[in-house]
Amino acid sequence: VTPGIVTWGYTNSGILGGNDFGVAGIAERGDGVYGKGGPGDYGGRFEGGIMVDGDAVVEGHVFLDGRLLLRSGFDYAEGFEVSDEQPIGPGTVLVIDSLSPGKLTVSQTPYDTRVAGIVAGANGLNSGVCLGVGQFDQNVALAGRVYCNVDATGAAVTPGDLLTTAAEPGYAMKVTDSTRAQGAILGKAMQGIEKGQKGQILVLVTLQ
Repeated sequence: VTPGIVTWGYTNSGILGGNDFGVAGIAERGDGVYGKGGPGDYGGRFEGGIMVDGDAVVEGHVFLDGRLLLRSGFDYAEGFEVSDEQPIGPGTVLVIDSLSPGKLTVSQTPYDTRVAGIVAGANGLNSGVCLGVGQFDQNVALAGRVYCNVDATGAAVTPGDLLTTAAEPGYAMKVTDSTRAQGAILGKAMQGIEKGQKGQILVLVTLQ
C-alpha cells in the first residue's frame, strides 16, 4: 500500500478489449468513476495524456500550464500588449497601433479600419475562451458576446445596428455612413441605447 493512497490499482495485462487499465469503473447507470478532493485540492490527478471518447462537460474553469484557458462566458478573447500608458477599463474599443507592431491602442477616430476588438470583462461577463491570459496587458474580445462602450450622442442604437469606432476615445457608435464602414465594422448591437446617451451595451463582435 502506498502511503496517502486509499485505493491503488496496477496492471500489466490487457483487459476490457485489450487495453491496460490500472483502475476501471463501469456503471450500467450513473457515473463510472467519481473523485472528490479536499479543500483546495483536485478530484483527480493524471500523469500523462488524457483521452476522452465522448463529450467532456466542464463546470468550472480549464487551465493550461497554469493559465486560464476556458471558463464560463460568451466571447473568444486573446491577450494583447497595449501601448497606452493610462488605465484601460473593460468595454473599451481598441484598434491596431500603427506605430507599434503587434500592439493595440484605444480607438480615437470614427470609422477606423484598424479596429481590433473590445477589452473583455465588462459588466462581470467573462470570456468563454481565453488565449495568452496573464501574459499580456489586456484580454481582448475578438468574437462573441461582450459588453462595449457605446456613444449614442449622434444617433440612437437599436438591436441589430452595425457598430464602428466613434470619435469618443474607446467607444463605438452606430454606423450611419455605409460608404465609410467597409473594413471598420466592430460588430452588431444586441441592446439599444437612446440618442444622447453613453453607456455599455451587449455587443456581438463580428469584425469586418
